[in-house]
Amino acid sequence: MSTCYEPSEASEPTLFTQFDTDAQGVYLLAFSGLLVAHLPPAKPSANAAEELTLIYVTHTVVIKGSNLVKLMEIIRGGRAKRIFIGGEPAGGKFPAAKTITVTEGVKSEKAL
Repeated sequence: MSTCYEPSEASEPTLFTQFDTDAQGVYLLAFSGLLVAHLPPAKPSANAAEELTLIYVTHTVVIKGSNLVKLMEIIRGGRAKRIFIGGEPAGGKFPAAKTITVTEGVKSEKAL
């Protein structure tokens, strides 16, 4: 299995999610601080990257990749212990993250 996340134990929801970024290092954000998760409808192009936006009390996380609806389900269940760059390419059955960007504050280029 090639995916972009490490799940927590099935009997133990995670309290924090670790985000590993290429340029910014590692962030650890409290699951309880997650306010909104937004995944717009997929674009018609098969090669178009999806964009999952996670708005926390103190930060905004933007993940670009493919099959991100599956990653969103893991996050919703409180089971994403770690999210990192990697996973199967577009068309695979597991989620893949091409980029992860973390910014301070609640920021969005589009209205959610």
